[in-house]
Amino acid sequence: MYAFVRFLEDNVCYALPVSCVRDFSPRSRLDFDNQKVYAVYRGPEELGAGPESPPRASRDWGALLLHKAQILALAETLSHLSASTPLSESPRRLLE
Repeated sequence: MYAFVRFLEDNVCYALPVSCVRDFSPRSRLDFDNQKVYAVYRGPEELGAGPESPPRASRDWGALLLHKAQILALAETLSHLSASTPLSESPRRLLE
């Protein structure tokens, strides 16, 4: 599942896997609060997914930098997320 989020520090929107949202396990695409501020890892390099980093388990996330963000939408796939996102808020960056 993927989340479309807006980072509060710079108002930039990203589409990323829900695994990038700390302590978040949605059961459906409607299982989020768009008024709540979530702790989110901004890029794959912060998840240890870069070419020189071994993948990190979620229990190791404490050492990584979290950013405050709002979840604006959820979808099962990136293509569904892109199709359901308004053009005015199209994802600036898509992460897989």
